[in-house]
Amino acid sequence: MTTRTFDYAKVQRLRNERHLSQDALATRSGLTTDGIRKVEQGRRTPRADTLVRLADALGIKTDELFR
Repeated sequence: MTTRTFDYAKVQRLRNERHLSQDALATRSGLTTDGIRKVEQGRRTPRADTLVRLADALGIKTDELFR
């Protein structure tokens, strides 16, 4: 069984590719800007429901947030 790790940097990369600010991603996902910042910096590990909200806001499948 392969263990996959949450890719913190991918959130920022995908956000930038979509020309979204942290504020815009926070609004789309229903999270706080501080929460987005902490996830991107690897200072907060998102819960399952947060992963779903981030993936939906970025227009991707949840598993794409892992490496």
